[in-house]
Amino acid sequence: KWHEGHWSLVENDPDFARSRVWIAYDRGDSANAALMRKVPDRSAYLYDEAHLSINLYRPGAAIAVAMTLFHLYAAYDIVPTIPLRYTHVAFVLVLSFLLFPVSDRFRNRIQWFDVVPPLIGVATIIYALMQGDDFTDRAAVPEKWDVILGAIFILLVLEAARRTTGWIMPMVAVCFILYAYFGPD
Repeated sequence: KWHEGHWSLVENDPDFARSRVWIAYDRGDSANAALMRKVPDRSAYLYDEAHLSINLYRPGAAIAVAMTLFHLYAAYDIVPTIPLRYTHVAFVLVLSFLLFPVSDRFRNRIQWFDVVPPLIGVATIIYALMQGDDFTDRAAVPEKWDVILGAIFILLVLEAARRTTGWIMPMVAVCFILYAYFGPD
């Protein structure tokens, strides 16, 4: 059963300087960061009610705030469709890989395989953006690097979908990709 929101489960030793453990509610990233600056030798953990586990705090709010500001700017000023879409996918890929570990046993730390894939994804998006209109114009007859980076990008999006939603969405997407290749003309 989930806890009642109006009940306080937080009880601390009054002397924070000598207390081994602090229990605090999530105060937001800026207040959490200020609290952690007081004790740089400690680590912050979050209680995950859905999995009934305690996990290392993974700040992803800075990237999410940057994404929000970008989209607010796009709502205010005209941003061409292709850069808007590519940038959106870049933000989502980075957040998906950093906030959702490859498996539950790695919930308490960010591994190299949580950092490298979004960097590769951002690199493929930068490639597409740098190519400009030529990239979209040659969609019918892609160059060798277009195909290679496109295949890598598809695999990264499938992995991001697996991490965030489970196996069903990537499997449905793979079925559609296979149908596009082997279905009726």
